[in-house]
Amino acid sequence: MVPCYWETPMRESKMLPADESVSAKSVILPEASGAVQMFWQGAASGKLLVQRCQHCGHIWHPPSDVCGKCQSMNIDWVPASGKGVLYSYTKVQHAVHAAVQSWIPYILCMVELDEGTRILSLFDDAKAPPLIGKTVALRFQKMPEGLQLPIFFHD
Repeated sequence: MVPCYWETPMRESKMLPADESVSAKSVILPEASGAVQMFWQGAASGKLLVQRCQHCGHIWHPPSDVCGKCQSMNIDWVPASGKGVLYSYTKVQHAVHAAVQSWIPYILCMVELDEGTRILSLFDDAKAPPLIGKTVALRFQKMPEGLQLPIFFHD
């Protein structure tokens, strides 16, 4: 079984500075292999990709090798709009790893995408604080080495 994207091993000790509104922060680079490889390839080209079952049409995230609805392995990747509604969020005040100490505080959010699935990501509160039930849009934060992080904000 391929690990889900939050279980994917990280390359520790590789802290990289970000730019734009997340400028004081750094990032741990994920390993882009297995089921998550297409997700990160899409992100590198500015696309939010989610999986869709070719058998039943179910759309989901995080990536998996099997459809959670019908257990089909006939899966493809489709671009999501990057628009949705803020479902939940939390402001992280305590670093759970030394590599994210400089991020504190930061906001993790759960967004219900217009396509119907939910995604866990970062929220940029530079222009507006997070408001549950309000619409959000996606942008990608360019990082060194070609990585782009999906970040949501109120549109």
